[in-house]
Amino acid sequence: MSDNLLTVSPSPHVHTELTVPQIMRGVIIAMVPALLFSIYNFGISALYVSSYPYSFV
Repeated sequence: MSDNLLTVSPSPHVHTELTVPQIMRGVIIAMVPALLFSIYNFGISALYVSSYPYSFV
């Protein structure tokens, strides 16, 4: 029987020079068009609904 039944190695993650705040800034910038379109479709109440989770911080 062979001793090497299972090879354990780290996951193949992508490495980058970006920091977490830089990535989150990009996420927020990417969400702006969706927020603006929801305000266009549903009115200013969409902004209230979108900002609701921040009222608990």
